[in-house]
Amino acid sequence: MIFITQKESGYEKYRMKIERYYAVNYPFYTMDFHTHSEWEIMYVAYGRAKIFCMEEAGEKIYELREGEYILIEGNIPHKLTVEKETPCRMLNLEGRELRDKEVSFFQSLTKEEGMRSFLEQESSVIAGRDDGRLHEPLVS
Repeated sequence: MIFITQKESGYEKYRMKIERYYAVNYPFYTMDFHTHSEWEIMYVAYGRAKIFCMEEAGEKIYELREGEYILIEGNIPHKLTVEKETPCRMLNLEGRELRDKEVSFFQSLTKEEGMRSFLEQESSVIAGRDDGRLHEPLVS
């Protein structure tokens, strides 16, 4: 996968390697906190899910509904919970950069205004609502 972003000096290419992709229907589910070096996108295709992330300020809970996503930078402790009353279909993508680490994956996402505001806060977790451009590539 090639991702292109603009820098002051022109355009720069970022090659991404997808390590894991899966789609799972969870009637209910709870996992322990874990980490991995890859970035991760969790997308709720339907239902609800809670994602717990251990950030610098402490534990933060993201409650995702259908059409919402979370993007977690590598090495951030996180876990997923799906309650019995709110089953969920989760699309998940994990990957890593194939280039020098001068610019992080999150910094390369500055094309969208919403992403820029998160990045200016130097956050390692981004959550948002899909505007229709994320779901299609994940299910293709």
